[in-house]
Amino acid sequence: MNAISFPADEHNAVRKRLDAGLSVVTTRVENEIGKYRPGQMYRTQWGEILEVTFVQPYLLLEDHPYHSELTAEWLRQLEGKPVEMVVLRKAR
Repeated sequence: MNAISFPADEHNAVRKRLDAGLSVVTTRVENEIGKYRPGQMYRTQWGEILEVTFVQPYLLLEDHPYHSELTAEWLRQLEGKPVEMVVLRKAR
């Protein structure tokens, strides 16, 4: 099974959302563009199986619906790069 990783500082927040039955949204760039497709399953670093429910590419970071929630550091790292928004949930 393919793996999906999250930054260590996001693990608790991601796990909390998943345990509450909510989806998680992650932004992927560069070599991960095109990797994720709806219906595919991925294993997290902590062993949770997630299903991709939605993928939306954005050529401009400013078009990303969560642009205003990204930290200054993330904005700087992502500036000028195409990104993909990937929505996942616990696999059923």
